[in-house]
Amino acid sequence: IDYFERAKRLEEIPLIKTAYEEQRVHDMELWEQQEEERITTLQLEREKALEHKNRLSRMLEDRDLFEARLKASRRTVYE
Repeated sequence: IDYFERAKRLEEIPLIKTAYEEQRVHDMELWEQQEEERITTLQLEREKALEHKNRLSRMLEDRDLFEARLKASRRTVYE
């Protein structure tokens, strides 16, 4: 019985190693694909964020003016 088990394991070891290598290669390809997708989505998000920043920067002066008026009116109410 021991000889049979040992022979079975000796035959399985190369098969397990090749299956492991195939799985490792497949996992590496999958990781590279997902990494490329992640990078492209991050680049698109950055471009959109810059567009929003540029679009909203035009309102910066109006926002500052509104805040100044609001603070002034609240200061007069407080005094």
